[in-house]
This record gives sequence, structure tokens and C-alpha cells, in this order.
Amino acid sequence: MDKLKYLVISVLAFVLALWVHQPLTAQPAAELTEIGHQLLGQGQPQDAYETWTKALKEYQQAKKPGAILGTRINQAIALTAMGQNPRACNTLTRALELEDSLCDPQIPTLEQFVRDELDQLPNQPITALALQTLGDTLTGMGKAEASLPVLSLALQKSSSVDTMAIQLSLANAYTAFYEQKLNQYQLSEAYRSIADPDQSLQATAQAAMNLYGNLSKHPNPRISLKAQVNCLGLSQSLDPTVPQLKALAEDSKSRMPLMVEAIQQQEFNQLSTIDAIYARLKFANSLSIWGQHLSLANEHIQTASLSAQRLKNKRAIAASAYQSGKLHRIQGKPDQAIRELGQGASLAASIQAWDLAYQSNGLLAQLLQDQGNVQRSQIAYQAAISNLEQVRTSLLAVDHPFSFREEIEPIHRKFMQLLLSAPKPDLKSVITTNEQLQIAQVENFLRCGRLDVVSLEELRKETETPTVIHILQLGDQIETLVSTNRGIFRHSAPAAPIIEQLGFLSINIETAFDRTGAVVLDYASALYDELITPIQPYLPKTGTLVFVLDGDFQGVPMAMLWDGQKFLIEKYSIANALGSKVARPQPLPPEDLKVLFAGLSEISPSQQESNQFVPEQSLPFVAEEVKQVGTYSDTNLLINDAFTSERFQNTLNQTDVPILHISTHGQFSSRIEDTLIWAWDQPITLKEMEAILRRKGDSEPLNLLVLSACETAEGDRRATLGLAGIAAQVGARSTLASLWIVDDSSTATFMASFYEQLQEGKTKAAALRTAQLSLINSDNYRHPFYWASFILVGSWV
Repeated sequence: MDKLKYLVISVLAFVLALWVHQPLTAQPAAELTEIGHQLLGQGQPQDAYETWTKALKEYQQAKKPGAILGTRINQAIALTAMGQNPRACNTLTRALELEDSLCDPQIPTLEQFVRDELDQLPNQPITALALQTLGDTLTGMGKAEASLPVLSLALQKSSSVDTMAIQLSLANAYTAFYEQKLNQYQLSEAYRSIADPDQSLQATAQAAMNLYGNLSKHPNPRISLKAQVNCLGLSQSLDPTVPQLKALAEDSKSRMPLMVEAIQQQEFNQLSTIDAIYARLKFANSLSIWGQHLSLANEHIQTASLSAQRLKNKRAIAASAYQSGKLHRIQGKPDQAIRELGQGASLAASIQAWDLAYQSNGLLAQLLQDQGNVQRSQIAYQAAISNLEQVRTSLLAVDHPFSFREEIEPIHRKFMQLLLSAPKPDLKSVITTNEQLQIAQVENFLRCGRLDVVSLEELRKETETPTVIHILQLGDQIETLVSTNRGIFRHSAPAAPIIEQLGFLSINIETAFDRTGAVVLDYASALYDELITPIQPYLPKTGTLVFVLDGDFQGVPMAMLWDGQKFLIEKYSIANALGSKVARPQPLPPEDLKVLFAGLSEISPSQQESNQFVPEQSLPFVAEEVKQVGTYSDTNLLINDAFTSERFQNTLNQTDVPILHISTHGQFSSRIEDTLIWAWDQPITLKEMEAILRRKGDSEPLNLLVLSACETAEGDRRATLGLAGIAAQVGARSTLASLWIVDDSSTATFMASFYEQLQEGKTKAAALRTAQLSLINSDNYRHPFYWASFILVGSWV
């Protein structure tokens, strides 16, 4: 995968021509500009940036606005080449006098006011070039959805010049957007169950293929060769198992021999040296994945490696070593592959190219594990995961975010399995690795930066921490790790029967609701025997249990497990943690029970008109819920038509409340776009919710977020990823949410008990337990359907 996405530098010749037609008084600046281009073409972006910075000072002194803008564009290109996409984006927005929010990684789309600003830019070729550069930078930041309209506008503003370079950028943005959508599709059970409802996978891939096809005929190899190589790479990524992609994938596969033949006829040397290196490596990678023309792939890798060594470009050398190691593995030459990958990983780490180091170490670890070299394999796995942590924390944006399913999850799971296979497993390292995996999954889901959470193991050193139970799904085994103040204990069991029971329980609790509860209790009892009974000796007699759940376990409340006489919640208070990490716990003082309550008891007009997830019925018991919550707290209300998105935001901004209680239809989904709650006038997505709370500007996060009428997406086994996403993105210390709707007076009874316990000074986990017990001990609501839906995510205090 090409990790340095240089823009098509040939377009810059037009900018230089513009400057030539102006009476330049700073001739040295023009020379510096040309030197900068030469340095960039040689793979020295840092030197190019510094050279253009000198040129910029000259142009500023000469007061040449066109040259100043052109030089800032050059600087942004150099920053992009260095991987500093956010900084490049800020450079361009300042040059174009745009809002910096365009560069905010938390806002994936183009906000309307930014669109309006862009529309007002003058219709000039240099504006088009600036927009093209901005579009490519946004693509590199993982904001392809925002990049597409920017690049389309660049085309509109460049009618008098050759637009092929911009079209290439547009094709690349469509490809990046397709890769993001494919990643979501692969992770989402609901998405697959309804076969790509918005058709975005097929549409974005087809748009990119069409553009690449047209551009491949261009006489300039800087356009045609890049288009052909990128088209071949896209063809390799088309997944024929996706219904909407099957025809396109089969057609592309049939044309791959012709694509390869056309690329072979091109002259790579007509590209700049650094562009030629990465074009050769990308071509070789496609051939390696295809498993054809491997000798040709090797020739291009060796040529790229020699060119990189002549340039003394360490990143290009390391990238060549990675591709060489990858090819040798495919060819069945593990020793050569191990040597190349080891050298590439070391070199990448030495220049802090953490993304490349992660890929090299990850593949190296798997090869060493295959050879039975456990010690070296563990070292390589640890290095790879450490590299990924550096990628996540670094200010440098990686051009193409790693696929969670293909590049992140396998490394972590294989490492945990390797650790557990040892005679004396390092259980603490297993827990740490699982923490990193679960957090990476949510960050991948949110497409955000590093989340502000703290490890429960770190908290254990600082304060009294409950027993933490990690349930991991690793291959054909279920691993349960119990972390206590006395140490970490382990139990292993075959996965198949447990997963089967888990599936039956999940189906029956939500759909096959039986009045007696006998069926549900049978499955809940079987799971108790498999999961809890073996670890009972390590558990306290009373207190709080914090569960860290993996895979299929995330959608089933542990509180409802049944020992034949009691539910687990009758013995313990229970909370759930995101990858065994939580926002730093902070108690909720009884005198601080101030609540903003927003809810809908009626179906709103916007719900009736929407084609998104639409609730089938109203929530008449919201009125009773409001009354009960208000009995035990100082409550500010937004009900029905008062609960508009604008008023919700304004009220939240003007009201200092530690608790936000939302009782409206909502949905948790493993598709971020389908994780939403309904206001009266429109749905509020997860990203919009985060933006509303972020604009609030408080230094103190919400102490408690309550979502009392939400549900998980039907058929989506990973839907609780949406709940975890809300808990993490909103930044609440604790989130109390329902996994399915209980449209009944029982919810009002439950909430009355919960808030009453908070008023008495109980912890959130203890308050939840008491509220659930109040239903269990009632005549009408003992069935888990009524009370098990509610789970607490995050801090238990």
C-alpha cells in the first residue's frame, strides 16, 4: 500500500508559469522554488519544505499574493509527503482563509458553512490547485468523504486548464472512501445482513474505476501510469463476497492481465524518482496479492530498492524491504523474508515511520511463529503493537488507516494466543494486549484519534478496584481471565458450545419472549455453568464485578446469568468496561443530581418522513419516566416538540449539568452512520452528538449519560460497538443504556429506583443493581426482558 501520496507535481508547472508572467523582483525566490521541486522529486520533503519556507519570506517581502499562495501550496505538499497531513491541512485553510474546522479529524464530512466558504473562492487556476492539494490532504487524513466535494469544486474552478491531475486525485479519494466503507462492511453484521443498503460500496468503487479507466489513456505517464497502477490495486481489493461488488470484482479480475500488460509498456522512469519508487512498489504489491508474475514483481521491488538507496531515502528503503519480505513469504522463502522484514522494521523504527514498522514487525512475528521461534515471535509481536500505539498517538496522520479486520485484529489475537500457549503464560500481557485491541476497535469505528481512557490495571495501583473479568474469544477457545488484588487467574473452555448457547440466549431474550422465562433461564443457566462456576473460587462473595467482553459476548448482559437459584446481579453489582479501560472514575455526589432530560413520548414528524432507522411505536411511558426522575433530581426538561436538535444544543450549552438523560428512540449499530438518537426535528448521529458536547466547552465531562429507550440494530451482533462508541465519543464517565426497548411502566419504576439510590449516595453500579432487583422482586417484572436490558458502561462509582 502506497504510504506516501505525492500530488501530481506536473500541475505545479502552471503555478510557476503564472509567476513567470508577473514582474518578479525576487529572483532568488524563483530559484528556491525550483530547488524545492527538485528536492521533493528526490524524496527529500523536509529539505523541500525548508527551502520553500525561505522562498515564502522572499515573496512576502515582495508582496506577491499569487506566489505566496503557490508557495504555501508547495509547503502543504511537502508536509503531506512527510506524513503531516493535519499540519498541511491547516497551512492550506489559512492560505485560503477558511475555517480550521475543515481539518478537524472528528468531523468526517464537509459542514455546510465550509461548503459556502469554498463556493465563494475565486474561479482561478491557482484556487483549483489549492483545492486539489487540500482534497488530497483530507484524503490522507482519512477524511475522504469531505475530500470528494472539495475535489469536485476544484474541477469546477479549473475549467481553463487540464483537469486530469485533479481527476486522478478524485479517483484516489473515491478509492479511499471505498476502502473505509469496505472496512465498515467487514465489521458490521447489520450491514451485511441487508446487503449494503446505501449502495455506497459499489458506487464509490465504480466511480473510481471509471475515472481510472479514462485517465489510463492520458499521454502523460504521470497521469496514465499512476491511474493504471492505482486501478490494479483497487481491482485487487474488490471483495466478490459482497453482493453489490460481485459483478464489478469479476469483471475487474478478467481484465487484470490486460492491466498488467499496459503497465509493463509504461516507462516508470518518466515519473519523478520518488514517485517511480512507490509506483513500482505498489505495482509489485498488486502482483504479489494476485500471485501472478512474481518474478516481475521482484524486478520492480529490486529496482525500487536500488533507487531508494541512491537517494538515501530511508523510508523508501524500508518500504522496499517490506515488499521484498512479503513477496518472499508468498514464494515460500521464509528465511529471506525474515531477513528483509527484520531489516525493514529496524530501519522504519529508526526514522519513526511507525506505520511501516508495524506492518513489517507484524508480518515478521507471524513468520517466526510459523517457524516455532516463540521467543523472537513474541518480541516481534510486542514491537508491532508498540508501533501501532505510536501510530495512534502520533500527530502524523497515516495516509491509509489500517484495516481493523485484516491488519490490526489478527496481530493482536495471534499474539494473545501465542502468550497463552506458553507453559507459564504472561496473563498481564494478555490483558494489556486485549485492552489495546478493544480500544483500537472503537477508535477504528469512530475514525477518531486516541481516546482519553485509563487502564483498570493502572487504577488498581492507585485505588481500590473491583474484580475485573475478561472474557476473550480466541479461535476455538474461550479464555476467561480474572484480575483481582491477589493476582490474575485463568480458565479455558471450548468455544463452540458456549457460542451456541450465547446465540440462543440472545435470540430468546429479545424475540422469542416466553412469559414463564423457562427457555431463557435454561440458556442463562448453561452459560453460568460454563463462564462463572469455574472462576467462582477467584470471585469475592459480594461487591462489584467489571466485565470486559469480547466478540459475541458484548451483546448479552452478564447480569442475567442464572445459577439455578439466583441471577448474577442478585450477588454482585455489575459494570462493563471498554477494553478494560474507563474514563477516570469520579463519584456523583447526591447534592449534584442535576439532570437535563430530553425525550419523545410521541412519534415525531421527522421520524415519519425519514428513510433511516424508524421506530414503529411511540413511547407513552416517557411521561411517567420524567415524573419519576424529577422526584429525585433537579430536572430541566425538553419533551416532544421542545426537544429539537437546536434547542437541545442551546440548553446543554447554557445548563451546567452532570447528568444527561435521553429517553427517545435510538439505535446502536456497528455502522457509525446508523448509531443515532431521535430528536423531534431530526435524528442526531453519534458524530453530531459528540460535536454538540464538544461545543459545550466544559473542562469537566458528563458524569453520567443515560439512554433509556435505545436498542441494538436488528441482526447486528456487533451493535454494542455503537454503544461503546457513544460512551467513548461523548466522553461521559459512565453510560447507562438499554440494549433493547422495554416500552412499559417497568422502565419508569426502574428509573425511580435508580435515581433514588443515587440520591442516597450509592455508586452507579450499586444503584443499577438495586433498581434491577426492584423489578426482579416484583410480581410482574421478574423476567429478564424487563430489567436485563440496562447495562452500565464505564465508571462504576
